[in-house]
Amino acid sequence: MPRNPEGKLAPQTPGQTEATPYLIGAAAFTLAALGAVGWMTWRGSDAARRRDAEKGKKPSGVRRAYKVVTGDHGTEEEQEAKLREALRTHPTDRRGYIKVPSEAYPDLSQQRAARIAWEMGLRAEAAGNRGSWRFGETVMEEVPHE
Repeated sequence: MPRNPEGKLAPQTPGQTEATPYLIGAAAFTLAALGAVGWMTWRGSDAARRRDAEKGKKPSGVRRAYKVVTGDHGTEEEQEAKLREALRTHPTDRRGYIKVPSEAYPDLSQQRAARIAWEMGLRAEAAGNRGSWRFGETVMEEVPHE
């Protein structure tokens, strides 16, 4: 900084100061935002879900909460047997579907349930379920089973 022998100070308004700190701050914020978006996209991808499933992660918070609230601490095999029994005994509705509440089987995926139904000669409906799994002999859109 040059010396000022006369003692006069030059005005320093925001427009006359150096912009480098502002640019560094904006670049850091942009980099952090892009990193957060990339991380969330990667974690939400199908590959990440498959990887977590292969690692055998613990059940999600919803599943654990359901088990605590209902006291149903059954294993996956017990839930499969319970679903098979429900598919054998539940009556069909007027459209020919057997409706089963999905929250009663917290450890079963919809694809696994579709596979169980397929083994019993039924198909799983993929659309319009509203919290329930629907099974029938003919469906509009079938859930792909394992």
